[in-house]
Amino acid sequence: MIDLVLNPPVLVFGGPYSNLRALAALRQRADELGIPASHCICTGDVVAYCAEPEETTAAIRDWGCHVIAGNCEEQLAAAAHDCACGFEEGSECDRLAKGWYPFANARMSAAEPRLDGRFAEGADLRGRRLAICASSTAASM
Repeated sequence: MIDLVLNPPVLVFGGPYSNLRALAALRQRADELGIPASHCICTGDVVAYCAEPEETTAAIRDWGCHVIAGNCEEQLAAAAHDCACGFEEGSECDRLAKGWYPFANARMSAAEPRLDGRFAEGADLRGRRLAICASSTAASM
């Protein structure tokens, strides 16, 4: 759990989904707005559908923003066989997950050792009425 005391502005954003270019654009916009990395919180799923899982993970770490583990990080860290998204069997999302997850799993190298629990399970912003979590951790909060 990340315990933060932050004054605005704060940038909270959802999963980059292995989209390095989108993450770079978001980071550039945060810089333009003067929002430091210490005031940026990613709600997980750094790795997912797009083509650059390892590079996007490295870019998130390089940025130094806070990251809450999503189900994708949890599953990759556990070396699981799927993303545990719970998509209905045979649905379009299920079909896509069966494609991207093995790709991402194979791309994560020794340089990114299975994401080994380095992302937090949630965040509490003291002095604010806000709790931030990935959807997979919401039930346990």
